[in-house]
Amino acid sequence: MNAAREILEQALEHCDTHAQALRDALEDLEPNKKEILSQLDDLDKTTRRNLDQFAYRFTRLQDDMGN
Repeated sequence: MNAAREILEQALEHCDTHAQALRDALEDLEPNKKEILSQLDDLDKTTRRNLDQFAYRFTRLQDDMGN
C-alpha cells in the first residue's frame, strides 16, 4: 500500500470514530432535547458533559476533515 493511501485510510478511520461519537451523543441527548433547549442554564452534569462531548467531537471532525 502506498503511503498516501495509508494516510487517507487512517484519516477516514479517525473521522469515522468522531462521527460515531457524535451519533452516540445525539442519541443520548434526543430524549431530553426539549428540556435541554428550554433549560440550558440549569443543565445537570451528565447532560452538560454530553453536550461538551458532542461539541468537542464535532470540532475535531471538522478539523480532521480539513486536513
